[in-house]
Amino acid sequence: MKALGFTISLIVLVILSIAGYIGYQAFNTGIEEAKVTSITPNSEGFTIAGTLAVHNPSWVPIPVRSGAYKIYLEGSNELIGEGTIDGKTLTAGETTILSFQQEMKWTPSGSLLLQLALKEHVYANFKGTITLDFFGIQQLDLPFEQRIDLAEYVQALKKNIIDNVKSLAQAFLG
Repeated sequence: MKALGFTISLIVLVILSIAGYIGYQAFNTGIEEAKVTSITPNSEGFTIAGTLAVHNPSWVPIPVRSGAYKIYLEGSNELIGEGTIDGKTLTAGETTILSFQQEMKWTPSGSLLLQLALKEHVYANFKGTITLDFFGIQQLDLPFEQRIDLAEYVQALKKNIIDNVKSLAQAFLG
């Protein structure tokens, strides 16, 4: 009888140890990289796209419950956009890429348009959090942040505008 109790206790101890180790690994899940890949002007503001690389070192998949981010203009701290990141399951033992794309309804002020046209750099801060769900028992928030240069993304647009103005001037002047 004592041997059966010892065996059961040993099995329970092993199961709890494995669960604890998996939990420990899961809590070491982290964001390797947050990256804005494109900012494209559109008729009502701009479309932002990017990726988050999230590493899950544990033996079990971990669901991302939700994600959200905001973009603030550096200096004035003006909110220029916000969006969400769809939930996805992080593959066990791998880095999973979470992609996002969002239309932002924002029109820059005249002074910011002038800065974007004339300044070499105009920075914004891209900040957010994804929330992981551990077996419905515990949640973990993983923050991320990236400083982005809006002027860098506007360079192609500036070139297109200049080329269009040149074409119109040449067509007008003959």
